[in-house]
Amino acid sequence: MLDSPEFRDAIIWKAQGGEAALLEDANGLAAKVRGLDDNRFGIVKRRAGSVTPFAQTLRIGDAWIVEVHDGTDDDWAHRVLRAARSVPAGQLDPAESWNASDAADIMWSWLHGDRLEHLQRVPLR
Repeated sequence: MLDSPEFRDAIIWKAQGGEAALLEDANGLAAKVRGLDDNRFGIVKRRAGSVTPFAQTLRIGDAWIVEVHDGTDDDWAHRVLRAARSVPAGQLDPAESWNASDAADIMWSWLHGDRLEHLQRVPLR
């Protein structure tokens, strides 16, 4: 879909098990993130030149985890945190849990070139 010329710079959302949808703006993304079912992923991507950066979120109850990838072959997904983790691996850490609005803001910013310098990005490999 994103390879078609008419979708150049288009922002596409797809929830796990759902249909892909074109997004018009950050408010549209925020609505999709808020509407995500519990324990489901949602992914948003945007074709940017020869790469397709993406951000994904997982809803866990009233918290959302955000991960980002720059779209290059040599990158790996990174979890976005506000500070260093303070609990053991396998437990949801307050540093990595966001509300829906903040999760959507991070995802939208990432797709528009913000490298999230003010936050921590931890590789998932």
